[in-house]
Amino acid sequence: MTSLLPGDETADGSFDNFADVLTISRTHLERYLSVARQVTRLATGLAPTRPNSETFEISLHIVQDDRQSEDLPFGSRGGIAIPYNFPVDGEYVIKVRLRRQYQDYLMGMGWPQQLDIRLDGKLLKRFTVGGGAQGTPAAASYAGDGEPGFAGDPEWETYMQLTGDAGLLVRVPVEAGPRVVGVSFVRELWEPEGLPQPLQRGRVLTNDQIYMGYAAVHSVEIGGPHAIAGTATDTPSRLRLSTRTGATSVGREGVRHRDPLDRRAPGLSPACDDPGPPAAPRVL
Repeated sequence: MTSLLPGDETADGSFDNFADVLTISRTHLERYLSVARQVTRLATGLAPTRPNSETFEISLHIVQDDRQSEDLPFGSRGGIAIPYNFPVDGEYVIKVRLRRQYQDYLMGMGWPQQLDIRLDGKLLKRFTVGGGAQGTPAAASYAGDGEPGFAGDPEWETYMQLTGDAGLLVRVPVEAGPRVVGVSFVRELWEPEGLPQPLQRGRVLTNDQIYMGYAAVHSVEIGGPHAIAGTATDTPSRLRLSTRTGATSVGREGVRHRDPLDRRAPGLSPACDDPGPPAAPRVL
């Protein structure tokens, strides 16, 4: 949430403790209230007023030839593992876009590769990407460069710019709470024949479509909820904010659970098993 909060007003020299900047504008105040509403809804499990989406991008210069995270399965390659808090029970859409070079041509599309979308390690769907382009391709590293005769056949151009990663999405019911969304390729080891070539890194990656190389993930978009199944009840934040009785909150039936937050209230003793009635107001 830090990125959503506005910065403090500053005077000349970036000092923020001058008297003339120790104020808050209406714009700042509205922003703080907006973030407060957002935090309250997430903490208490209230349904969002409308479906939202958030996009997680991977830098073009990150090489995706090996397993990228401990949260991704063994035998995987590339991709990303995203810790994400789903606010309520409902249906969510997870959409994947593949990496492109600077002229918006997909990379590594010369042969079929398998792409997995997972939720908490469980496979939701497996896609096959690459290997579907028809017609003559553009010359290596010349896709989209504008030179005379640079383009491949129209079918190949359409696949490489528009349809090669279309439809890489799943719509799935998810229970509220913190989850891990994983997107990765099934790792396949191979080596090209012929003379070894230098690895392409840095700026070179932005110029070449690397047609027979590895495909890679550019971004993952998580959107929803599109169909709300119910209000969240057992998320960690909701359990921490509430006092409950039952197996779901204490681990065994009939044991009173009182969160550490309750102990911070005025007039409560940490050793007290039951908060009891509120303390009487003090007379000054």
